[in-house]
Amino acid sequence: MKCGNSCRLFGAYQALSGIEDNIVLLHSVTGCHFGTMNFHVAGDMSDMRQTSTIINDKDVIFNGENSLRKALAYILELYNPGCITVITGCVSQMIGDDVEGVVSEFKHKVRCIHIQGAGFQSDFEEGYEEALLTFAKVFCKRTKRADEPTINILGMLYDDYKKEADINALKNLLKGKVRINCVTAGCRFQDFEKLSGSQINIVFGRGKKLALYMEEKYGQPFIEVDYPYGLEGIKRFLSVLGNFFNLSFHQEIKRMEGDTLKAVKKVYSYLQAFYGLPVCLCGSKGRREGMQSFLRDELGMEIVSTATASADLCMEDFIESVLATDTALVFGSSFEADISDRLNVPLIQYDYPVFHRVCISDSPYIGAKGTIHLVEDILNAVMNGPKNKGALYDEKDMYLR
Repeated sequence: MKCGNSCRLFGAYQALSGIEDNIVLLHSVTGCHFGTMNFHVAGDMSDMRQTSTIINDKDVIFNGENSLRKALAYILELYNPGCITVITGCVSQMIGDDVEGVVSEFKHKVRCIHIQGAGFQSDFEEGYEEALLTFAKVFCKRTKRADEPTINILGMLYDDYKKEADINALKNLLKGKVRINCVTAGCRFQDFEKLSGSQINIVFGRGKKLALYMEEKYGQPFIEVDYPYGLEGIKRFLSVLGNFFNLSFHQEIKRMEGDTLKAVKKVYSYLQAFYGLPVCLCGSKGRREGMQSFLRDELGMEIVSTATASADLCMEDFIESVLATDTALVFGSSFEADISDRLNVPLIQYDYPVFHRVCISDSPYIGAKGTIHLVEDILNAVMNGPKNKGALYDEKDMYLR
């Protein structure tokens, strides 16, 4: 069966690599190292804070503890990390390396933690949740709660396609009213340490285990919110913050609506073709539900097939369900390129992993500016697509094969 989710190690890596002064050491085979680096290719290649012990046959026979010990020593010699996170893979856990023992040898020199990442234990989502939770239990401190409205954002990934642009869009939108203390996908170690100092945690689909722990340990509430795509999505997000902090975002919403209307009215005649357009959608829970609401409620598209990426998802079954429809667009990650290719229709990549595109400009998918960029990307994908079908034209197929 082809599952719709990758292994635990990748989830743990995505959860903790965003801590900027943390170095991730994969105590695993070369495939784990290559795979995580490959997913990062479309991201910031100047920010590669990972290395690996590259377990070999000798390590499997005699154990890999000495290789781990050497790797930790090299990291301390070459860098000055704020923290080292050792993530173990399938092989190191199967051969029974005493990773905790080796890590404890270095704790007097540097903050060091061991995270279990073996794929046979669980999937990506569980790996992400457990890594964040384990890291917080070791390093989070009780901090005086901020007097001003302050939030943490949980659920973004280190290799999120639009991470930096989306974070900047949120900061600009909330400027002067709500401060973002920590986004776990892009923060410093000291920001993570002081998670409890914020007044609330906002959970974008992932990070709920950490949020529950922070609520129980420090009395810090949390609210789950779909990823805020589109104007209605960002308005729901602002409504959550407004109700919690007793703030009004009326002016911000009015300005967003004005900016968006000014931009999209130029292509209004094109947007009419979106009404009733059959599309399929796959993605992680918070991302998929946020995007689904935007496509259906704001662009008027018809969602003919949808799936949440998880260990329970059989991709073959989902692909078959999509092929049975008249889908004109595919929304998902780079993994959904297979569906796009088989249907010969455009793919809109909005969820992790994205390695067919790069984002080096300030082009978020959040807020008014994000809505404009998203609509623009969808339109350009359709106009450049090899085939247009469904509600775009009356004809089933405008082109001869």
